[in-house]
Amino acid sequence: MKKIFSLLIFILCTYSNVFASEMLPIDAVLVLDVSRSMRTADPDRVSRDAMNLFVDMLAENRDRVGVVAYAGEIEAVYPLTRLYSQQERAALQGFINALEYASWTDHGFGLLEAVEMLEDIQENENRQGIVIFFTDGNLNVSPHGTRTNEDAQADVYAAINRAAQMNVPIHTIGLNFDGNLHPQDFIAYATNGLAFETANAEDIPEIINAFFDELTAAVQILEVYEEPEAATYEAIAEEYEPPQYEPPASETADWRSNRAIAGVAAVLVLTAFLLVRNNRRKRVFTGSLMLETPDGRSRKIDLIGYGRRVSLGSLLRVGENTHPAFDAVIFTPSPTAPSHLPQLQITCKNPLVKFTKNFIPQEIKRGISIPPGTEVAISAGEMQIRVKYISA
Repeated sequence: MKKIFSLLIFILCTYSNVFASEMLPIDAVLVLDVSRSMRTADPDRVSRDAMNLFVDMLAENRDRVGVVAYAGEIEAVYPLTRLYSQQERAALQGFINALEYASWTDHGFGLLEAVEMLEDIQENENRQGIVIFFTDGNLNVSPHGTRTNEDAQADVYAAINRAAQMNVPIHTIGLNFDGNLHPQDFIAYATNGLAFETANAEDIPEIINAFFDELTAAVQILEVYEEPEAATYEAIAEEYEPPQYEPPASETADWRSNRAIAGVAAVLVLTAFLLVRNNRRKRVFTGSLMLETPDGRSRKIDLIGYGRRVSLGSLLRVGENTHPAFDAVIFTPSPTAPSHLPQLQITCKNPLVKFTKNFIPQEIKRGISIPPGTEVAISAGEMQIRVKYISA
């Protein structure tokens, strides 16, 4: 294990050095939603893994990083700090790992605090500011305070405007283990950032690598986001399409070579990261589903190929006309079942969908747990799908 850790450290240093010659010094603020809903959206604390890996990959004595943790208010702040040595890195990662959950969720507080931390950067310092935002996206301001959800959302728009004016991208990572993610992609699109969704640690090295790729490419923001009078998630998401990256016309053989080296290093980082991350139990699908459609056809689907989250709509889509509400039916591995007794968890936020488990009507608000051998009838309108879970 010591050899693996040594290899990981060597790879990280090599990877950072490759990028050091390709991009400006970084000023990064990591914004973490620590509201109680994140217990189910991110039970394995994948967000902490991502933050720690990002900190590991920053250049020593050059880059600076800070942290904002928020729930219904700002819970903790780690000021923008230059990483002079491994001691600074370890202190910051200890702070990240010790963050605790709190009540309510006010995105506006967290994002405004992050942007204000970066506003102190002087233009003549020639540094690149970025914000990385980790959340399940579910806004829920305390009803006992003076703020409303609308106030919080207005502060989100204000943070977007200020970040765009500063040429600071806000990258978003939606945590979605429980299938209840409310995507915040519009924040990334409006600031020329990147938007990701994940539920497992295996995605993290690739996501972090994408951030460094974007910094290396030095893509500039093309326009400033304008706050709408009556903004909605849907309106902004439609207005701002994901930015398309094209390599610069002046791309040289050396630039290509460095990116190739960086790509190899990223693969090695991924391998080493997965090898050393063996202290947490992983949850994957371990069986198959038998689906019976209204026309009487049956189909067996092996879930192992679908990773850690799959919708009923995606399983039924090919060659069949099904009710669109089935897209809201989400299968995930149960995080609480013992490893020798695999179970599925079904969640659904669409009230049109009704569930019957072993011929007994079910309340879906907290999800339905399905051990092997269980049969579930899932209805939407006049259409019904029968599902039976078969253990591997």
